[in-house]
This record gives sequence, structure tokens and C-alpha cells, in this order.
Amino acid sequence: MATSLRQHRRLRFLTVLFLLVMTPVLLDCGEAAIPAAEEATSAAEEPTPVKRNLQGTTQEGHTPVAKAGTPDVQAFPSQIGDCILEPNTDCLGADLRGAALGFRSFSFGAGIRIKLMGANFQDADFTGADLFNADFTSADLRRANLTDAEVAGANLYQADLRGANLTGADLSFADLEEAQLDGAIFCNTTMPDATVNNQGCP
Repeated sequence: MATSLRQHRRLRFLTVLFLLVMTPVLLDCGEAAIPAAEEATSAAEEPTPVKRNLQGTTQEGHTPVAKAGTPDVQAFPSQIGDCILEPNTDCLGADLRGAALGFRSFSFGAGIRIKLMGANFQDADFTGADLFNADFTSADLRRANLTDAEVAGANLYQADLRGANLTGADLSFADLEEAQLDGAIFCNTTMPDATVNNQGCP
């Protein structure tokens, strides 16, 4: 009886000792596996550069070179039809409906924004386009159609938006300082301060 009790106590002691030794090891292994699983999931969800079909014109996207150790960013085209997307470009009357030209972010907060400073987009059609954080400093957007466009965070400093259609456009946090807005149409337009402007609704 005494021997059996000693064996039972010894077995219990060894079991407790085993748990004390192995618990930190098992926890370390589990924590090491979590980042690996998260990286695999993130890599699987990361978009890859693709060719885009924009109003019947297929363009090869240009992908910025990512920093070492960071995933690639989604491509956006450098040209749509005859419109070359760069500063001071002349894209008079360009058809940019649904174009995805918004900010593309790297890991760790870095990223790239499309730069269209001083560009001529008179009468251009940006209906439903993604222009998030784009730089339109001093750009000519007279009579441009920006219906339902995503223009949040865009730089429109000194841009000419006279007669532009901003119906349903999102201008949240956009910089409209010194922008010319005479004759612009505001209807269900989200302004930089997050208010909704309906003054031009029929």
C-alpha cells in the first residue's frame, strides 16, 4: 500500500514537472506559428499587378518597385487611350470613366500617389474614377465630369474646377485651397469637412 502511494506521488510529481518544463516550449512554438500563418494569409490576399480594360482599351499597368521585404503594390496604368498620366499632360476630353488611379500603399506606411500637377483635363470624364490622394495641383479640370468619383484626400490646390460636375463625388479631406469652383455642380457631394453639399441639386 505504501509502495503504491509512493509510486502514485512520484508519477504525479513527474507529470507536474513535465508540464512545467514543456508549457513554455509549447507556447513559444504556438506564438512562432501565428506570424507565419498571418504572413501566408496576407500574401494570399495581396493583389497582383494586372492588365486593366478601361473603356475597351487594355493597358499594361506600371507597378512601383516595392521596398525590400514588402509586398508588391497593385498596378495602375500610366496611359489610358491617348492620355499619358503624368504632370503637365494634355488630356483634353479624356475618357477616364472608372479608372483606378488612387493611392497604392506599401507596407509600413509608405506608398505612391499619382501626380497630375498642371495637367489639362478640360471636359474629361472621371465618372466613378478612383482618384484617392491623387495630386491635381494647378490642374485644369474645367467642365470635367467627376460624378461619383472618389477624390478623398486629393490635392486640388489652385485647381480650376469651374463648371465641373461634382455630383456624388467624395472630396473628404481634399485640399481645395485657392481652387476655382465657379459654376461647379454640387449635389450629394461630400466636402473636405465631411459635410454634404446639395446646393446644385435640381
